[in-house]
Amino acid sequence: MSKITRLMQSNMYLIKFWVNSFKQYDVTNTEYLFQQMSDFDKNEFDFDVNNIDWKIYYKNIWLGMRRHLLKENDDEIPKAKRRLKR
Repeated sequence: MSKITRLMQSNMYLIKFWVNSFKQYDVTNTEYLFQQMSDFDKNEFDFDVNNIDWKIYYKNIWLGMRRHLLKENDDEIPKAKRRLKR
């Protein structure tokens, strides 16, 4: 079994919570708090999820998993991309 396969299998328990379930959160209080904030505070503490670039967010999640769970270096990404294109 390859190193990457062993690492992925041994760390799947860390991500199965997010992968195997659908969560719905009530954000009513958060929305109310955000509406009550001054313009300065809204700029200083921007936690409006509508402003999140989800593509970048998920890219960062996968890069973090690659670095911390798989213990891989970012220098190996171009090599991995070339391997995927084969």
